[in-house]
Amino acid sequence: MIYLTNGNMPLNAAYADEIVQEDNSTYQLSFRFPTSDSLWEQLKEETFLTADDLHGEQDFVIFEVEKKHGYIQVYANQVFTLLNNYVVNPIPLDRATGSTALSRFAGSITRDNPFSFFSDIEDRHTFNIGSKNAMEAFAKDKHSIIGQWGGDLVRHGYQVRLLKNGGSENESLFMYKKNLSSYQHKTSTKSLKTRITFTTTVKGEGEKAPDRTFTVTIDSPLINKYSQIYEDVIEVNDQDVKDEASLRKYGEQYYRTSLCDMMEDSLELEVVGQSDVPVQMFDIVSLFHEVYNLDVRKKITKYTYSPMSKKLKSIGFGQFQSGLANAIGNAVSDAVKGEAQQLQGNFEQQLARELKNADLTFDRKTEELQNEFTDGLNAAKAKAEEVKRQLSDTIDQRFSSFDNGPLQEIKSKAIEALQNAGASSLLAQEAKQIGLDSVAKLESFKSQATSAQTALSGDLDALKQTVNNEVNQASEYRRTTTEALSRMTGQMNGFATKSEVKQDIDGLTQTFAKMRVGGRNLLKGSKGPFMPDRKPGNFDNNVLYAGNTSIYMEQGQEYIISAKTDGNFTAHHDGNKESDNVVLWIMDKDVRNYQIVSDLKTGTTGTKIIWNKPTGIYHLRVNTYHKEATKSVWDVKIEKGNVATDWSPAPEDTDGLITEAKATFERTAQGLRTDLSAIQEYVNKDSQRQEVLQRYAREESAKQATAVRELVAKDYLGKRLTRKM
Repeated sequence: MIYLTNGNMPLNAAYADEIVQEDNSTYQLSFRFPTSDSLWEQLKEETFLTADDLHGEQDFVIFEVEKKHGYIQVYANQVFTLLNNYVVNPIPLDRATGSTALSRFAGSITRDNPFSFFSDIEDRHTFNIGSKNAMEAFAKDKHSIIGQWGGDLVRHGYQVRLLKNGGSENESLFMYKKNLSSYQHKTSTKSLKTRITFTTTVKGEGEKAPDRTFTVTIDSPLINKYSQIYEDVIEVNDQDVKDEASLRKYGEQYYRTSLCDMMEDSLELEVVGQSDVPVQMFDIVSLFHEVYNLDVRKKITKYTYSPMSKKLKSIGFGQFQSGLANAIGNAVSDAVKGEAQQLQGNFEQQLARELKNADLTFDRKTEELQNEFTDGLNAAKAKAEEVKRQLSDTIDQRFSSFDNGPLQEIKSKAIEALQNAGASSLLAQEAKQIGLDSVAKLESFKSQATSAQTALSGDLDALKQTVNNEVNQASEYRRTTTEALSRMTGQMNGFATKSEVKQDIDGLTQTFAKMRVGGRNLLKGSKGPFMPDRKPGNFDNNVLYAGNTSIYMEQGQEYIISAKTDGNFTAHHDGNKESDNVVLWIMDKDVRNYQIVSDLKTGTTGTKIIWNKPTGIYHLRVNTYHKEATKSVWDVKIEKGNVATDWSPAPEDTDGLITEAKATFERTAQGLRTDLSAIQEYVNKDSQRQEVLQRYAREESAKQATAVRELVAKDYLGKRLTRKM
């Protein structure tokens, strides 16, 4: 897929797309885009693009757009070509390694730039240029860094590496009728040289000493392999060449390193399907073609790749990396090895004497830089400890506001009331039951309070762990910085110049200054889990959590986003294709301003972004790409800076937990007070109930006595009447 880098907007309508990379030269993306899609208006010169490449996502910048009938043709170069826009100061190097050359080159660029440079080439060469275009100094012609030190140019984004071996020994097999179709094998004598005349001019050492010119003609060990002799003249500008003998050694070495005495040998194949093992640029793979009797291992020096279909279309191979010339060259190397070592020994003795006589200013400056690093790290550590203590004290104070004194008072009064309730066993049992219910509620509240305290303690531990991680990161950086200083001191003792070491230290200082650790989670409601379940018609399963999450984003501010998922974080949104991908957005509730904030690094080191939308309140949107709710996201953290830290809740979320626990406490305490009042009232009315019972007994006794007297009187009157009759 191809995307607009700004906003990660996919160019779904792109077609006729391909990326071509050639050994140490072309690295270009081209495609067509229909004018029926309004996005074509954004495809202008100097627009940055991101495209899937053989090695993963790659950055390109548009340099040419052709408008045609119904579509535009877009051409974009890998961003390394932006080096053409810079100038370097003079670079004098004397028998320096590739690592030193690239370090000096980086420090010589006249203004700030996004590039980083590295080399593992240990061969030493002399290199002197004045102020000139940075790309010319790096890669143009023989008298450039690539021309002198050679190697494989590996480009990934703004990271530039010049490596002895840019690839690896790969077990892939490309075989006719299996995974390759067309076959184009070309050999040529176009650049062949078998007899070279080397010339050099050495300046006189005295005031009036004349310059001396030396000329030698050297034949290649393979000169008799060809029917023709291929001659050339090369002017040598190397400070190690001081006489005819050293010029002859230079010429013999030239055949070994340049392979100019071998015919150009290139091979290009169209790939069908997939290789057995994934391949990359500069990998050495096996080739087999039964028709042309081809069975070799060769290095990949060219490929064509389709970013829209994510498919390798063709691969190409340059010269064989070993052969008769190398074998003969090794013999020549053995013959001159002794004298070369003597020359190197003399040079090293001279350089050692120069370093020994150097003034002490450089040593004092190194010590001052070390002290500055130490003081800065100690200050950062002290500040982190202070922040940790303040956070701990704040949360402890808030939780201490949960005064459990009223609970203890309520419990004591309840027990006292139960002890004083002695009116009758029935009343005591009822009062006791009410008291037990109250105690049970009290215990339930204690359990809730304990759970709340545990949760808050966990949040506090998370906050403390975040601060500890920051301190540990600072300590680790101090350790690696100390190691780097020791390494640079070793390089100095190994005949590095003062400016080289100072440049490395300055680079470390700039790196340290660029480290910005966040720590505070700016996203409210970040815990999750967030599991979209919209059951869409296609696979665009998304939810904007406007009611659950919120964050204040500032335009132009740098942020880093980290999260966890059981899917695969990416920056590519494709709702028409089912996958385990997960995409995170920051979006306003009206879905007018939004930006994708996830990529492959979200679940590991974190995704760095520059917020390019208006300043304001935004919310989290989560995209998954299944019709059912199968993938989720949790522990989302958005913080300012460029170094991600472990997840912790936003401070506002912690305040909410405290407020909720306090409200629960107050509701439970009020309920206990109400129950206590009922117990007290019931007990207080016990004497009234006794009096009522006694009055009822007296009244009932009086009523029974009256009834008996009336019955006796009636019986007596009846007996008297009977006697009279």
